[in-house]
Amino acid sequence: MVTEGELTEVVPRGDGGVGEAALAPGRLRHLPVGTVHDVVNRAPAPATSIHVYSPPLTTMTYYDPVTFRPVETEPVADCPTVLGPGAGAHVLHPSRRPNPYERRVEAPIARRSLRPGP
Repeated sequence: MVTEGELTEVVPRGDGGVGEAALAPGRLRHLPVGTVHDVVNRAPAPATSIHVYSPPLTTMTYYDPVTFRPVETEPVADCPTVLGPGAGAHVLHPSRRPNPYERRVEAPIARRSLRPGP
């Protein structure tokens, strides 16, 4: 989800070309497991996005931007779970009651600000 600025999603097409879509703040993208894509900042201003994976990622594969062939695969560091298994229902249907599914675990939240690039 883009939280600030605008990003561009780049996806390979079956004909060897690429498709692009602008991602504005608040825009969500749901991708099937195994989808190859890239998210880049082509705008002059910084942008920030949040990436959530379920099931959690165990590896991240990087691809050549021209051929889309795999270049490198590296393990993803395991992070502690912040919310319990029933938290999704509470988020979708919040109330004034405390969330009984929330785990009281302090975990670092990764936030990466994407600076404009070429």
